[in-house]
Amino acid sequence: ERIIYFIIILIFLIYNKVSYQTLISADLIGKLSSFLLVIFLCRDIVFNKPVKFKIAIKEAFYNINTGVKILLANLSAVLSNGIVRLFVEKRWNIEVFGMVSLSFSVINLFMIFVNSIAIVGFPILRKVSIEKIRILFPNIKQVCTVILLFCMMFFWPLKNVMQWVLPKYTDSIEQLVFLLPMCIFECKFSILISVFLKTIRREKHLLYANIVSLIVSVVFGYVSVNIFSSVDLTIFCLLIASMAKYYLADILLSRDLNLKINFDFFEFGIIVFFVYSNFYHNIKIISYLILVITYIYLKRNSIRNSIIFIRRNGN
Repeated sequence: ERIIYFIIILIFLIYNKVSYQTLISADLIGKLSSFLLVIFLCRDIVFNKPVKFKIAIKEAFYNINTGVKILLANLSAVLSNGIVRLFVEKRWNIEVFGMVSLSFSVINLFMIFVNSIAIVGFPILRKVSIEKIRILFPNIKQVCTVILLFCMMFFWPLKNVMQWVLPKYTDSIEQLVFLLPMCIFECKFSILISVFLKTIRREKHLLYANIVSLIVSVVFGYVSVNIFSSVDLTIFCLLIASMAKYYLADILLSRDLNLKINFDFFEFGIIVFFVYSNFYHNIKIISYLILVITYIYLKRNSIRNSIIFIRRNGN
């Protein structure tokens, strides 16, 4: 779809005939082409012998019931971020909104990659028994936490590059202090929580967590804009909403799997240290690296056992 879209746009650029009509037409042609390709690849399913009407209706209602919950959950997640951007647009001028949008664009690039991993993980886990899922979840969660904590170190090189390329967008770069930890919680939610909840068919819990996140975004966003009139506090609301969504969904999933609910205070402390220190004191990367290494040392047995388990059960 994207390749066809790119080729068509490139042709229009060569002939200098780019307009919103051509962009929409190229997008529609790309989507139609991918749709026809999917029909061809799944022709054994699409053109299969139809089942009995009663069975089809029952299956359709079941799928619609499941799909509506996922749809509303995804819509709530989009609105959770969108409502904050709307508050910023209504309260401040276009320059402030542009800076905030730049920060969101940087984070969205990373989230596209993460969501792609989540899409691949779901069909794999569908083949795994519930007993194995109970063991897989805490182990994958532990390894994922370590990887994402290391990924937060990209804040410093990313900050330096953006300051060099976009020196006038310093305020936008500073907002990454809030958005990068938010991205960590969103990654864990997409890769772990969302995939496992869909696997064990607990879509309603997915919906509950996203609705709570939306409510937190609306309430805190409204207060930060209309009472405190602070852009930074408004962006910080997204981090609070993302944390609320992740921890609530984690509790619900742990209960569904009959697992002990464990709150990682050290991980939470590292994130609080990262936000507070970078926003108020502009710490160096070495300080954060020492803290992460300390976390790995204290959790070394758990991390090692998790890696060994995942490698043995990778197939």
